[in-house]
Amino acid sequence: ISDYEEGAVQRVEVIYTTFTGPLKQVPSIRTILPATPTGVENDQDELLQLSSRKGKLLASIQNLPPAEPKRFPTPMVIEPDLSGLAESVLRLYVEGQMLRMMLESVVCEQLAARQAMQKATESAEQLYKTVTRDYQR
Repeated sequence: ISDYEEGAVQRVEVIYTTFTGPLKQVPSIRTILPATPTGVENDQDELLQLSSRKGKLLASIQNLPPAEPKRFPTPMVIEPDLSGLAESVLRLYVEGQMLRMMLESVVCEQLAARQAMQKATESAEQLYKTVTRDYQR
């Protein structure tokens, strides 16, 4: 953020893996800075649930309806000044988005490793059966 504020970089983009389901992860690119109103709106919130059952990792996404806007009292005093507040909110937004993207990437990595180990175990079991059958002849 500080490099962007100082003008050392013109934009900040993040490449990460988006979790779309237990068997599908999609590479994504997201522009973090400069922050624009597009891409922030979301007509639904998502709840990602990870669990395990009988040794298998389960992941599901539950779509939730958008939250209702809150009404604030009309005479509102904002302290510190509005520019200081905007800077703080922007920093929190960027940090929150970075954390979300890192967590999504970690989930995708764990699921990919789990799937690879499951395939390796199945292949080893099949090889064991084949070798055992061949030697018993």
